[in-house]
Amino acid sequence: MRDAELEFEAELESLMALLDRSDLESEVEGEVPIDPKARRRRDETVAGDQIAHGVTDENRLTDSVFYDRHPEWTGKKLKPTDMTFRREWVQTRDAIVRPMLKEAACTGWESDPQSFSKHAAEHYLRRIWQSSFTVQRISCTAPPPNWVCNVSVNTGDGSIALSVQLSAATRTVTVSGQSGGVCVFGYHCVASGQLLFADSSCPTL
Repeated sequence: MRDAELEFEAELESLMALLDRSDLESEVEGEVPIDPKARRRRDETVAGDQIAHGVTDENRLTDSVFYDRHPEWTGKKLKPTDMTFRREWVQTRDAIVRPMLKEAACTGWESDPQSFSKHAAEHYLRRIWQSSFTVQRISCTAPPPNWVCNVSVNTGDGSIALSVQLSAATRTVTVSGQSGGVCVFGYHCVASGQLLFADSSCPTL
């Protein structure tokens, strides 16, 4: 009987040693480590495919990424008690989905020099022009991503010319008046598609 016990203990120790040298135990427990960079690339691919097909709802996009990570949750709703998964969902929305939606929204604006330069010129004039004005004509002399557009504006007292130049890499746009006044605005976009400009100290025309 003693010999059988010793033999069993030896087999158990051998098995434990084998598990220590393999990933079997962690695989069984679902703890196989995942490369964070690979995971993020996968998440961005999933969300990016949805955005490319016109999906802009952040909840739907976050669901798509979350279900890709956890197929067993597909079609189900998280309960208030599922705190770990709920935190992961929120983190996915904030760290993956929202930045991608903002990027996609700005890409649309940056590739449309006419619309972008009109909004930039109007923002510039609202800061430094006291009377009403109307943008009359826009002509662009350089292609995206770093385009330059000339904007003709009717101020009611005559016409003025503005130059609008985009620097997509730094997310800035420079608006120059014909009398030498220059403003450099930062800009960003929101998921709804709105283009917003950061404040800047601008001279008068």
